[in-house]
Amino acid sequence: MTLSIKSMAKLKKYEQKRIYFNLTGKDHLKILLLCLTTLSPTYFCVFLVSLIPLYTYEVWFITVFPCVVLNCLPASSVLDEYHGLANKKFPFLICFVLCTVALCLMGVTVSSLIQKNL
Repeated sequence: MTLSIKSMAKLKKYEQKRIYFNLTGKDHLKILLLCLTTLSPTYFCVFLVSLIPLYTYEVWFITVFPCVVLNCLPASSVLDEYHGLANKKFPFLICFVLCTVALCLMGVTVSSLIQKNL
């Protein structure tokens, strides 16, 4: 949560900088990183839900898929913020999807490793 709050505060500084000065390409990369770290609590929730050991894919989709869909709600507002600062949407969308998929895969992998050791 602290990482998310600090990222939001830094994004507000970039909003002020955009008003008075032009943003550089280096700033756009930092803005992308800050927008992605703003969503860190939702990533954590996706990771925790994907840790649940489930034996069939149908049950996994019933439990994890709604969490991923709910993860998209705060991401849409962060996407609007990113679009306002960087005038782009595609880099954020790609990175958001990659982070979500990576965390789901990590959770499933950790869960299966724990099950094998028991």
